[in-house]
Amino acid sequence: MIDARIDTAIAILRSLESRQYTIGRARWQAVRDANEVLAAQYKNTPWGVMGLTTKFLVHPEATYLVINLCEGHYGSSQRGRVSLTRVGFTSIDDEPYAIDIDTAEVLGEMNEIATTAYDRWKPEYSYTSPMKEAAYHGFVFGSPSPRSSRTFDKWVLPLTGPALQHAAFRRQAEFATDILLGKVPAIETLLALDTVNAEIEQEDDRQEALVRAVIDEAVAQYVPAEWDAELVRLMESMDWTFDYADRPNSAFYAHRDQIERRLKALPLEVAIAFLHIPAHMWKYAYRLLRNHPEAGKAAA
Repeated sequence: MIDARIDTAIAILRSLESRQYTIGRARWQAVRDANEVLAAQYKNTPWGVMGLTTKFLVHPEATYLVINLCEGHYGSSQRGRVSLTRVGFTSIDDEPYAIDIDTAEVLGEMNEIATTAYDRWKPEYSYTSPMKEAAYHGFVFGSPSPRSSRTFDKWVLPLTGPALQHAAFRRQAEFATDILLGKVPAIETLLALDTVNAEIEQEDDRQEALVRAVIDEAVAQYVPAEWDAELVRLMESMDWTFDYADRPNSAFYAHRDQIERRLKALPLEVAIAFLHIPAHMWKYAYRLLRNHPEAGKAAA
């Protein structure tokens, strides 16, 4: 035992990580299932809403449901979240803009890039430009393409507007309404998994905060630089992500060994104060204390 409070937090964090891994695998499959269910809605509209003329697409009475199955976490299918955004339009300086109906947030301009299907983009659209930066990309990346099977885990379905004059879009609108009413099992499964993931992340944050409090308490009592300035320098210059990338070398191990030797030469409660240096990588530094002379006495 090194520090009972930190040891307890680590045990809980490991359990949470295991649960999150299991849920992540389930979510990955659930995203695939949801994509299949959503893709089936576009059999008669291969371009989705991007097949509409701009006049019909950006109509004052038109509203849409923009679905992102993997919001956040870099679009990860295991860690992302479902977002359901109702999108409408407003005019700013006589130009149409997409807005979040529920929050009134302006999402972007409905310019030429925003109203052109991705597979029909001009080469210059792919480069950073003021027009691309200003454009709302929700419809572009949320629409399917008959030219490829790619999906961005994003979908757009009409809710209201002139597009519903077409039977296929009318069926999509009914399906979108079912999603909002919680009647689509594939989406509800993902939402349930996201709820559990959110609870796990809250507990993870709580445990991390408890560990941070222990470290801060040690720092308040023992100023690392006053105990071993060279160890501070070594820990600040350490690449704490190096080992996790599966590419350590002899220089890395030599650096780590120097840190470990100096940590073991300090009283255990002082050594804990040094954990604030690697910040969010504190767990790796904490493992270097496993063989601290005083850790064995605490366990006994």
